[in-house]
Amino acid sequence: MENKTEAYIANVSRLTGIDPDEPIGIPSESPGRWMKLGRAMAIQENGTDSIDDFALLTGWDLCRNG
Repeated sequence: MENKTEAYIANVSRLTGIDPDEPIGIPSESPGRWMKLGRAMAIQENGTDSIDDFALLTGWDLCRNG
């Protein structure tokens, strides 16, 4: 079952505290906002039981230092 786009956006916005129309910035300048966004999207997609903050941080580090 696919997500309804508006509901998806609203929930991710609620989880992050970032307005849907608010720019989130450049990842290297605002990594915390991007981490919050990734975490909120993971919750939206899979629920809270599957959240692995260590994996999120490891992925972020791999992206930065590839």
